[in-house]
Amino acid sequence: MNKIHSIVVLYNPTADNIENLKKIASISDKMLLIDNSEAITVLTGCDEMNFEYIKNDENIGLSKALNLGIRKCLNNADCTHIALFDQDSVPDKNMFVRLMIELDKSDETVVAASPQILDVKNKNGQNVKETEIVDVVITSGSFYPKQALKKVGLMDETLFIDYIDYEWCLRAKSKGYKIVRVNGAHLYHNMGDSFVDFFGTSKPIHTNKLRHYYIVRNQLIMLNRDYISIKWKCVHTFKLFYRIPSYIILSNEKWTTFKFILKAIKDAFANRREYKEMKY
Repeated sequence: MNKIHSIVVLYNPTADNIENLKKIASISDKMLLIDNSEAITVLTGCDEMNFEYIKNDENIGLSKALNLGIRKCLNNADCTHIALFDQDSVPDKNMFVRLMIELDKSDETVVAASPQILDVKNKNGQNVKETEIVDVVITSGSFYPKQALKKVGLMDETLFIDYIDYEWCLRAKSKGYKIVRVNGAHLYHNMGDSFVDFFGTSKPIHTNKLRHYYIVRNQLIMLNRDYISIKWKCVHTFKLFYRIPSYIILSNEKWTTFKFILKAIKDAFANRREYKEMKY
């Protein structure tokens, strides 16, 4: 019998985030909460949930926290499938059912399935075919047969946050595996702090200066990885050229943002050899 264990990484969750956990728990056989918050999280009203709570002494990063939960799932004989979530995500009640159906009819080259991601600020679904093979999916809502994470490996802890999901997917693809998006399955997620219009297209953007650091640094790290395609590298090199000035122009603390981005570039090149190899 299939047993789904969901992993949620917490960081200073709000009351709304705690409500999200109840919805994730309601469709999971077990939930692991890995808490990177400064203080112990008060899980008000969660007594009925089947979950394990792990409090870290500090913010160890998203990738390391995910790996902590994944290793526990891999060592649990009852677990057959693993799902990863952010605290600001809300799954549709039938999400796992639809993802499981797709994985059951797929061959062993399919190592992950993802729902269609709908921003909580705009919940309109896209008019696209039911299921499609994709290069990358975001962490939240991603769904894996347990064995897939043994084949591909865990999350890359050198990245801390941002591009963790893309790196895993591209690593899987380089090994000959596939990832599918099931558009009939829905996950409501907060895609960025706000949206900006970029040549007629609405793009999500983060306003947190530290996120700017990790996004720029990790993009540069990814460009130095041999298993990532030239096409992907070209696209994301172009993205860097518009992201960096956009972050600075749209920032309410332009000098601080500039310093964070400059540090990101320096760190990526200073540690180029260290970041070349994955650590997971």
